[in-house]
Amino acid sequence: MNVAENSQQKKALTLLAKYYRTGDLKDFDEYSIAWVKDINSNVDVVNGFIEVYDDPLAYRGAFESVVSIKDHKTTKVIAKIG
Repeated sequence: MNVAENSQQKKALTLLAKYYRTGDLKDFDEYSIAWVKDINSNVDVVNGFIEVYDDPLAYRGAFESVVSIKDHKTTKVIAKIG
């Protein structure tokens, strides 16, 4: 994978691709753990069956795909407020 910013992001995205190939929830768990550990990337990707808001029994999840880009200037302002 030649598009990752760093090794942690590469690990997370590689595990996500593995999950999509296998469908094994263990692979998705490994991806999720790697995704949480990726704190240094400027681009953040959320991708998968994440939320169960519309199903009180939590049998069906909603698929979510979001790409976020860190705004360094605003991040500094918010850090000062915090």
